Amino acid sequence: MKQLSRPPQISGLCDQLIELPRLIDEAPIGILVVDPDQRVILMSRAAPETLEQAAFAGA
Repeated sequence: MKQLSRPPQISGLCDQLIELPRLIDEAPIGILVVDPDQRVILMSRAAPETLEQAAFAGA
């Protein structure tokens, strides 16, 4: 996975910038951010468990 020099940020949501990794890590579901070539560039903390459950369920 490519290491970014600075974490992606969200602006315009509130008065302060929010680092995207911190935001998605709070979500109770797995979130993957991919680039146009379908390479994973960011993965939430819950993503591995969510992907494992989806694979087990045959999704």
